[in-house]
Amino acid sequence: MIISLPPELDEFVKSKVANGQFPSADDAVQEAVRLLMEQDDEQQRKCEALKRDIAKGIEDIEQGRVYPVETEKMLAELRAARKTRANH
Repeated sequence: MIISLPPELDEFVKSKVANGQFPSADDAVQEAVRLLMEQDDEQQRKCEALKRDIAKGIEDIEQGRVYPVETEKMLAELRAARKTRANH
């Protein structure tokens, strides 16, 4: 496989090789692709967890396992907590 990089990325890879972080440009690009794969896997795991949480929430609603929430009161409490954290 032959790849072309825009000049700024090419210079970035060359600088990583020049400072000894990677033995070659190929190694640097391989590491970048490996990290991209890890990032994609993590995003997929988070998406699947979110789907499970949504399904559980829908099931709870359908089974009547819900309670009313006073949104304005809850928002005021969250804002107060955030303000308290910011002051410490």
